[in-house]
Amino acid sequence: MSGQRKTKALLGRIVMAGIGLCGFAGTASAAAPTHTLVEPAWRAATHAVATMLESDSPRDVAMALRLVQDVGGAGFEDQLLDVAKDGESELAAVALSLVAQTSDPRALEQLEAAIASGDPALVSVATVWLPAYGARGLEAAKRLLEHPSPVVRHAVVGALAHFPPSDAVRGVLADTGRHADARTARLAQRVLTAGL
Repeated sequence: MSGQRKTKALLGRIVMAGIGLCGFAGTASAAAPTHTLVEPAWRAATHAVATMLESDSPRDVAMALRLVQDVGGAGFEDQLLDVAKDGESELAAVALSLVAQTSDPRALEQLEAAIASGDPALVSVATVWLPAYGARGLEAAKRLLEHPSPVVRHAVVGALAHFPPSDAVRGVLADTGRHADARTARLAQRVLTAGL
């Protein structure tokens, strides 16, 4: 076994040991445990996962994302934002979803950039999370409705359907129905008449 493979195998064992000791499955939080016997394993595991998220290897990043999915993205926001910005499309989409779940305010900017990119994998994830940011998400949606791509505008109208009903959302949809391209305007009218 080569040195690099041994290092990866050891890293994997450290991460798995930390996960097992810390009870990541289901009930864990990203906050460090208070039990003194578990803290070193927790620190080693979180450091290993953070290192894997920063790796140039898509395989390592994918493995780290799977581990982070078990505990949520809290504590890994910086690394997740980096993967969401610079990672391969599918990995970036997973990282974007994880960081959006933390309610990190920086995630909204990345959600907006992901939608504006027009990349289908990123757009589908980002439009799901946009409503979670409330009024700030609605402001981002308004800006995105000015995007030159009708695909992006259409996706944003779809996201507006998932915002909590309000006069502000209805106003954005009504305005979109009057001023957007025909396809986006029709969708805005359908969403508006569906009960928002």
